[in-house]
Amino acid sequence: MGIERGITERLNAVSGVTTLTGTRIYANTLANDALDVANTGSAIVYQLISDIPFDSILGSDGGKFVARIQLTLYAISTFQRWQLSQGVKGALQRFKGIVGDITILDSRIESIHDLNYDQESDTFNQATVTQAAGVSRIMDFIIYYE
Repeated sequence: MGIERGITERLNAVSGVTTLTGTRIYANTLANDALDVANTGSAIVYQLISDIPFDSILGSDGGKFVARIQLTLYAISTFQRWQLSQGVKGALQRFKGIVGDITILDSRIESIHDLNYDQESDTFNQATVTQAAGVSRIMDFIIYYE
């Protein structure tokens, strides 16, 4: 399956996320039909930053990995951005469990950064969107899984 699919399945299973995003969770960049956040609603873009095997203190634990996943949350307002980030936190922060064929051993927030829409350049975190779009937030998670 892969960690990316496991994360999207987990996000899609939490109503605090799907109430705002529906099915608008994308890999690497916003889909063309989701660029107008004001009309399509909130969205999440995920990107796998790193995914490496890890060793335990006592030796090698084959099949265990640590991944860094970056989620960019797009919303029409700061309140909606806060709501979506709370939903994502509820879905992933300290989550342990089975998602598909992945067992998540632990998940934690590494960092959170807020980004604002730049009206002058008509850009919104490297994706062109309409000026009706509002704000975004980057959330980085460290996820241990097997």
